[in-house]
Amino acid sequence: MAFLPPALPYEKHALEPQLSVDWISERYDGRHRHCLERLNTLVADSPLADASLEDLLQRTSGETFSLAAEAWSLTFYWHCLAPRGGKPAGAMARAIEAGFGSFAQFERAMKAAARDNRTSAWSWLVQDVNGELTVIDSPCPLASDHFPLLAIEASGPGAHSRQTPDHRAYLKAVWKVINWDFVARQHADAGG
Repeated sequence: MAFLPPALPYEKHALEPQLSVDWISERYDGRHRHCLERLNTLVADSPLADASLEDLLQRTSGETFSLAAEAWSLTFYWHCLAPRGGKPAGAMARAIEAGFGSFAQFERAMKAAARDNRTSAWSWLVQDVNGELTVIDSPCPLASDHFPLLAIEASGPGAHSRQTPDHRAYLKAVWKVINWDFVARQHADAGG
């Protein structure tokens, strides 16, 4: 089975002006597609040729694991974005307030994690095995005992120097297009 990029859940221009068509295209048509093409090459004609990304995350290491983690994380990320952001409501809002004290404190924690992330391209809101919400940096939380709720790409514009205006502007902009309905569904699926 060859890995292909999933269809985006919106048109590429739908996230403007927060995230440009060029930025989405570079990530989706460039990085995501390249990642999957390289992964297809690595697993072709091997016992892993029919494995899912989730299987590869459990059964591999090295470059294959890294590519599977990046591909899975990008796929998840596309669903974390939507043309109209807003704020979480209902059970998701209550869980954030219980875990972080307030939505504002949660937002600061996520932005700080993405800004200060030195170990991975991703910062995540996850639910741990105890049902607690926490923010982690990880190439893919499926490789640990965490249920992913929200991904923020820490390697957004200007990430090579996390304090650049481009990176700060990206973190501010991406926050305006978070798909809180998707995050809430993830939380419900995790038993939250």
